[in-house]
Amino acid sequence: MQGEQYFLTCLRYIELNPVRAGLVKDPADYKWSSYRAHAFGVSARMWSPHALFTNLGADGSQRQSVWRERVSETLDIDALAKIRHCTNTGLALGTESFREQVRKLRT
Repeated sequence: MQGEQYFLTCLRYIELNPVRAGLVKDPADYKWSSYRAHAFGVSARMWSPHALFTNLGADGSQRQSVWRERVSETLDIDALAKIRHCTNTGLALGTESFREQVRKLRT
């Protein structure tokens, strides 16, 4: 996966999966998600924040607020399609040039 945009978009995608699957109405209601840690600072044993997440704000409260706002925004349909395509085909997620670099590493 390439860059901040893709990482944070994928993180949003993952944390919203239980909502899309109809398991919960709010991502905070799914106890196996990292959403509560990201959005509310709930402690989780097997979680540590990624540097890209910690860069969202100067302190925990600000980062959590920014994250709640981002997750509440609708995921771009093109981004959803790209994530699903790359997941289903095993392709790297990123720009075409990035994907070409990864392809060359595999050969």
